[in-house]
Amino acid sequence: MSDERIRVLEDEIRKHNRLYWDQAKPEIDDYAYDALVRELKELSPDSAVLTEMGPTVPTEGAARLGKAVRHERPMLSLDKCYSDEELCNWLTSFRGDVVAMPKFDGIACSLHYGESGQLLRAVTRGDGVTGDDITQNAIRIKDLPTKIGLKGPLEIRGEIYMRLSVVAKYKAEGMANPRNLTAGAIKQKDPEKSGAYGLSFAAYGVLGGPVERREIESFSGELDALREAGFTRIDYVKLSQEEAPEGYARFAKERTTLDYEIDGVVYKVDAHREQ
Repeated sequence: MSDERIRVLEDEIRKHNRLYWDQAKPEIDDYAYDALVRELKELSPDSAVLTEMGPTVPTEGAARLGKAVRHERPMLSLDKCYSDEELCNWLTSFRGDVVAMPKFDGIACSLHYGESGQLLRAVTRGDGVTGDDITQNAIRIKDLPTKIGLKGPLEIRGEIYMRLSVVAKYKAEGMANPRNLTAGAIKQKDPEKSGAYGLSFAAYGVLGGPVERREIESFSGELDALREAGFTRIDYVKLSQEEAPEGYARFAKERTTLDYEIDGVVYKVDAHREQ
């Protein structure tokens, strides 16, 4: 019975992966898709399908602007949680406060800045180990600064996304999926065409630089430093462990008022020493 169920799950995941990424016509929501993946991980953790998730064909109109780039540190996926009980279990693994913030539904990106704070390279997440160089398109994103007020060398990680107010003008053309629009826009062959899409960028992490030098000792400190360095402010709340579930409730309530799509709430340990 389990072997038959594994085959069914693999077929279903391949089907919905193709519908979501390649055709932009999802038939089930993210929660239902994740449930299929979780069940397959339990029944067959070594299934090849678990390493195949993501686009299976290039996004229409997309092209690599430069060579493939191997990330200095892998860009790993977030662990997922679906209940207060799971959240509370995670909270027992460390001490101190947590930070909750919206999970932007876009394209993860790594930015590399030099010693004087100048942008050197922008790379997509790709498969987490290797991504595509998109520097020429990234510099045309208005809220992605090409020079920042932080001493490098350092890496800034964040999300390229399209505001819902911008997505609205594409709905008449039958293109209403913000993530797919973002993926197509950031990989355009012509940087000017890419810039015309009006993409945005949200920075949510610092690697190296002031963190390595211990000038920043918390995740909330990273977010504040990013704002001061020239990035758009990300809305976040710092909470005690007892208050942690309130973070999800807050952003779930505010979701319909946001000008960007979110597909969850991210929790991070605040103190670097506890991470």
